[in-house]
Amino acid sequence: MCAKVEIKSNLPPPHSRTETFRNAVGDDKLCEEIIDTLKSFDKDGDGKFDIGDVAAAARQVVVSRKTNRHLRWSVVGLAIGWVLTLLVLFGLVIASIRLMRQSTIANDGLMRTVGKSSVPVRTQPNTQAVQLWDVVRKDIPVRQYDDLMTVSYKFQDGTDTIYRVDWIEQKPNEKLTIYVAGGRYLVATEDSISLYGTTGDLLEKTAYPSKERRRLQVDFDSDTEAARLIPGCIGLPELCCQGAASCLSGLQGTASLSTSSPIGDP
Repeated sequence: MCAKVEIKSNLPPPHSRTETFRNAVGDDKLCEEIIDTLKSFDKDGDGKFDIGDVAAAARQVVVSRKTNRHLRWSVVGLAIGWVLTLLVLFGLVIASIRLMRQSTIANDGLMRTVGKSSVPVRTQPNTQAVQLWDVVRKDIPVRQYDDLMTVSYKFQDGTDTIYRVDWIEQKPNEKLTIYVAGGRYLVATEDSISLYGTTGDLLEKTAYPSKERRRLQVDFDSDTEAARLIPGCIGLPELCCQGAASCLSGLQGTASLSTSSPIGDP
């Protein structure tokens, strides 16, 4: 604690203002800070101060020390957080390296797991099914698919068919022609889809259902109105578009690994 402010009459007059301050408050570290604060209070330069000035200087020093202490702990907390962030990033890098080492590309071109019992790695292709009218209206561009696989068509007598797509042609007037395996082809417009035989004869023409009747992923075993109005289609889920009279399925173009046959098949 600083010495009490006491001016002794038997002391010789001080030679400087600093000496006057030091004689009043003491000479330890805290008192030196109070001295510096008192110096800032001495605007007229006469070196005189009273007990109120010393009290105000002491309060200012205490507040300053508390602020510095809080800042010090804040810096320590930031440093700890920075170290923890580096540790987390380091752990993620190590985990990624270990995951990458769990599989490798063999000399036969197949992706295999690393270990004594090496087995081929299989991936699931990014297969999607879309309704034909969405493609015809160009709501879903054909070019976003790497490979168009099948087209489903339901005849008016209830027969379901799935054709393998050979190639597709889309005219500027938005007419879409789909050539399928076996020589048949389908011509789709915004209003209907027509199926032609190998000789170019029209086999059947089906109008699209109205917008109110178009639904996706309908449960055909239910008794809902949509299940009664909308024809279903057959085939594997990835090859068939439920809830539409006809649709396309294909592999969507993505940045990830995508192939028509799973990796690992000979």
